[in-house]
Parts: sequence; structure tokens; C-alpha cells
Amino acid sequence: MANKIDYLRMEPADNGVIISYDEYVKAPGAGQYDNIRCKSHKEVFDFDEDGDEDDTDKAMTRFKELFKQCQSTKEMKGSY
Repeated sequence: MANKIDYLRMEPADNGVIISYDEYVKAPGAGQYDNIRCKSHKEVFDFDEDGDEDDTDKAMTRFKELFKQCQSTKEMKGSY
């Protein structure tokens, strides 16, 4: 079963952006509400002063990946 991603956000930082999200991990074989752990994650993307578009693209690509995972787990009603 896929982990559930929730509370996905992107915030500006002094020299880039911070992507934060909560990941809910369910222990194998547990009941619907048993043994669910929540792990908070922060990923920092530092934009160079040279304005390299590659860094911006990496941050947006990662956010898009997490967003798709977040949307797919929300569509699975009652997953946990």
C-alpha cells in the first residue's frame, strides 16, 4: 500500500524554496486505524545567485511528483 502524503506546501526561503509535507506510513497487516505513523518532511532547494533555471525546475518537478502522489491517495477513499 502506498504511503499517504498530506499537507503539501511550498514556502519561499531567503535563497530558494522549502517543500514541506506529512507522510503517513501504515504498518503492514495493521487494521484501518492501527499503527499509522506520521513523519514530517522538509526538502530545501537552494537557488544559486546565477539564476540557474535547472534549480527552479528541480524544485517544481519534485513538488509536482508529491502533488500527484497526494492527489492519488486522496482519491482512494478510506485508505487510511
